[in-house]
Amino acid sequence: MVIKIAVSAVGTRGDVQPLLGLAAAVKEALCREDEDTVTLITHAAHQTWVQRAALDAGLQLRLLSSPPARVWQAAPQEGATRVCGNSSGSSEEERREEFISACAASLGLPLPTPGSGGAGQRDGRAASAVPRALLIFNLFALEAFHLAEALAIPCLAASPCLVPYAPPAGFERRFRLAHPRLYERLRAADERRATGSGSTSGSRGSVGWSDVRHWLWPLFIERWGPWRHHRLGLPEAPYLDCPPGVDLPAPPVLLYGISEAVVPRPGYWPPSARLCGFWSAQRWLAGSQQQLPASVLRLLRGDGAAAARPTPAESQHHAAGPGQVSAAQAGLSDAAATAPQAEPALICVDFGSMGLLGLLPRPDLLAAVLQAAARLLGRRMVVLTAGWHPLLEACRQLEQELQQAEQEQQQQQQTEQQQSSRQEQRSPERQPPWLVALEQPVPHALLLPRCAAILHHGGAGTVAAALRCGLPQAVCPLHFDQQQWAERVAWLGCGAQLSPATLLQDGRMESEGMAGAGSAQEVQGPLCQRAVEAASRGLADALQALLEDEGMRRQCAQMRDRLASEDGTAGAVAAVRQQLEQRAVQQARPQEHPLDQAAAAAAGAVPAPQAPPERIDLPGGLSVLCISPGEAAFIHSEVFQQDCYFPAGVSLGPGSVVVDAGANIGLFALRVLRDARLGPAVERLYAFEPLPPTADVLEANLREHGVADKVTVLRCGLHSAPGCLRFTFYPAMPGNSTAAPAEKWEHQRPAMAALMGSAMADACFQGAATFKCPVTTLACFAREQRLRRIDLLKVDVEGSELEVLRGLDPGTWRLVRQVAAEVHDVGDRLAATTKLLEDAGFAVHAERAQAGPAGNWLLFAWQLPPDGDEC
Repeated sequence: MVIKIAVSAVGTRGDVQPLLGLAAAVKEALCREDEDTVTLITHAAHQTWVQRAALDAGLQLRLLSSPPARVWQAAPQEGATRVCGNSSGSSEEERREEFISACAASLGLPLPTPGSGGAGQRDGRAASAVPRALLIFNLFALEAFHLAEALAIPCLAASPCLVPYAPPAGFERRFRLAHPRLYERLRAADERRATGSGSTSGSRGSVGWSDVRHWLWPLFIERWGPWRHHRLGLPEAPYLDCPPGVDLPAPPVLLYGISEAVVPRPGYWPPSARLCGFWSAQRWLAGSQQQLPASVLRLLRGDGAAAARPTPAESQHHAAGPGQVSAAQAGLSDAAATAPQAEPALICVDFGSMGLLGLLPRPDLLAAVLQAAARLLGRRMVVLTAGWHPLLEACRQLEQELQQAEQEQQQQQQTEQQQSSRQEQRSPERQPPWLVALEQPVPHALLLPRCAAILHHGGAGTVAAALRCGLPQAVCPLHFDQQQWAERVAWLGCGAQLSPATLLQDGRMESEGMAGAGSAQEVQGPLCQRAVEAASRGLADALQALLEDEGMRRQCAQMRDRLASEDGTAGAVAAVRQQLEQRAVQQARPQEHPLDQAAAAAAGAVPAPQAPPERIDLPGGLSVLCISPGEAAFIHSEVFQQDCYFPAGVSLGPGSVVVDAGANIGLFALRVLRDARLGPAVERLYAFEPLPPTADVLEANLREHGVADKVTVLRCGLHSAPGCLRFTFYPAMPGNSTAAPAEKWEHQRPAMAALMGSAMADACFQGAATFKCPVTTLACFAREQRLRRIDLLKVDVEGSELEVLRGLDPGTWRLVRQVAAEVHDVGDRLAATTKLLEDAGFAVHAERAQAGPAGNWLLFAWQLPPDGDEC
C-alpha cells in the first residue's frame, strides 16, 4: 500500500532542523516503493539550508510564505484563556489556508470544502485512497491536528523541545463550563487509567484530561472554534461529536526528540507523551554545511596563540603602555600554529534566532560585552549570528576598530624602540580577532568539539548539541522553554545559568540617550562603558568558572558518552510505523465485523492468502522479517530493551539447553543466541511454533542471522496432551494467535479497546483464520529428544501456559532448572500456575508485565535443591 507522510515543521531553524532529521529517518526506514513519499513542509525562509538536505534525503519539499517569526508571535500566550470564542484576522486565515493546502496536497487528499460539513471525511471515504497516510506536526503547527481530524487520518506530534507553554490560570474552569460532558468523560478516562481499568503504563488509551493539561489544551482555545466549524466542517472543539457510551479515541502520540538521560520522564505525564532521544539532521546537511568556514579554520590553526596571546592585564605588565602586545608575545611559528592542541581554547557564542525574533535589542552592546570578556579571558570567541546582520556588523566593526588601535599602539612602540636603539622598523604584526562573527550556518558537530565552552540562549537543539559534544555550557535564557533548559543543564552538572541581566544589563544601557548607538565609539560614554565593563567582567568570571571546574568537565564527558549510544530517531520511527500499520489494518475489510470473521473461521472457512513478510529495522542494528512490523517492534522492546525474560537470577551456564514454547518470529531466540555472553553458553535451543505463516518467518530469520545450526524448529504446539488443536491466526497481530480465541476476544479485546479505541481494537482481529496444528507435551518431547536437562523453559503461548506446564510429568519436571512464562491471569490462572510450580519444587516470583493488558504477568521459577542438598 502507498505511504504518504507529511511532516509539518514550522518555526525557527532550531524548531525545524530536528524534524528534518526525523523525516529523513522515516523516509529511509519505511518507504520502500517509488510511490511512497515523505514531504517536509516548512518556511521558504529556510530554503537556503533545507532544500539540498531534503533532496539528499529523498524528501519532497513544500515551502510556506509565512516568516518563522510569525509562528512564535502566534503561539499560545497566558492571556489566551477563553474557550470557544471568535478571533481570526484575514492574514491569519490566509496563513492557515496556505498551510492546510500544502498538507493535503502532500498527502494526495482533497481539502474539505467550506460549509460542506466535512466534505464526507466523517466516513473516511476521502482518505481511503491513501490507506497509509499520516500527518506529523510540531507544536507550532497545531492546524495539522484539526486537518487530520477533518481528513479522518492519523496524526502524530513531534517536538524537539518540551512543551513551551502551560495552561493559563482559569482554563480548566472555563473548559468545564463550556464543555461539561466532555470534561466529565476526559476526567473519567484518567480515573480508569489510574485504577488500571484503562490503559497501562506506556499505552495511550482514551484521551484524558491529563493529555489536555499536558499539551492538547491550545487546541481548545478561542482561535480555533469558528475556523474548525466554517472551514473544516468540524465541531467547534475536538472530541465533541464522540457519541456517548463509546470510548473517546486515543490522543495523538506526542514524540519528544529528547533523551531520557537528560530529562527523566515524569510520572505525571500522560502515556501519550514519549521520550525518544535527540534527533539529528547532521547526516543530511549538505556541502558547505558540513565544513568549517575558512575564517574558523584560520582561527583553529592559530589556536595555540589563544592562550599565548596576553590578556589586557598581562599586556600592561609586559608592554610599554596599556593594551599593548609585543610581537614576541603575539607571534607564533608555523609549527606552533598548526600543532594539535591539548585543550581547545575557543569559546562558541550562539544565540540562535533570538536576534531575528527581536529578543536582542542592542547588538552593538552585546558585541562590546563579548569582546571585552574575550580579552579578559584571553580566549577568542566564534559568534554564530544565524544571518542576523546587526550582530554580524557590530562584531566586525568592533574588531576593525580594535585592530586599528592595536596596530597604532604597536607602531608607536616600535618607533620609540627604533629611536632609542636605532633598530630597523618592522611592520606591526596583525593580531587574530577576539570575535569571529559568522554569517553562514556552521554545524555544531564540527565546531563544538574544537571549543572549550559555549555561551548560548538555551535552545533545545543547542543544548542537545553541546551535551553530545561534552561541552560545558553557560546558558542565558531569553524566551519560551529556554529557562527550563537552563535549569536542566545546571541540574545535570553540565553548565551554569546566567541571568540575562549579567550579559545584557536588562537593556538599561539604552537609557541616557544611548539608544541608536552604532559603533564602539558610540558605546564609549561613561554610562555605557561602565555597564559594558561590569557585564564583561561578570561574563568572563562565569566562563572562567566553567573552564576551571574539573567535576563539570567529567560530568560533561559522561553525558557525551551516554548520548553517543542512543538513536533517537529509532523510537520515533517505530511510533510512526505503528500508526501506519494501525491505519492499514483499520482500512482492511471495513464492512466485516471481527465476530463475523471469527465465526466464518470456526466454520472451516479457507484462510485468506497472507501478505508476504515485511522487513523491519529495529533499534540496535537488528533487521528481521515479520508479518506485523508494529507488533515486531513492540515485542523487540519487551525482549531486547526491557529484557523481560532475563531479570536478576535467570542465567545460563555452559552447555545450556533452552526450550522456547511460542517462538513466534524468533526474537527471543535471537536475543539469546546473538548475545556475546549467552550465545556461546547455549548448546541447543528448541523453538516451538505451530502456525505455518509464523514458522516460515521464524526459520527465515534464524537462517539470515546465522544461528539456525543451534536451533531445532518444531512446527507444532505444546499442550497437556498430544493430538491436534485449532489455532486462530491474526494477521494484524500474529504474536497474539491462540488456541483460545474466545478468551482473547472476551478478555484481551476490551483491554485493547481501552488502550486504542474500539474501532482500532476490532481491526486487530480482522482477517482471522484457523489452522489445525499438531500438539505434543513437554514430557513426550523430552523423551523423544533424550534430553538430560532443560536449563530454561520460556513459555509465551497466549492463554495455554497452564496446559503447557501440565504436559510435564514428575520425571521431566526434574530436568527443568528455570522457567520464564507469560501468564494471562484469567480464571485465577496465575494462582494455579504458581501452585503447580511450587508443588513441583520451584521457588516462584511473579511481576506484572511492563506493557500489554493489565492482566498479563511474568512468572519466574527456579528449581529448589532436593532436601538434604546444599544450595
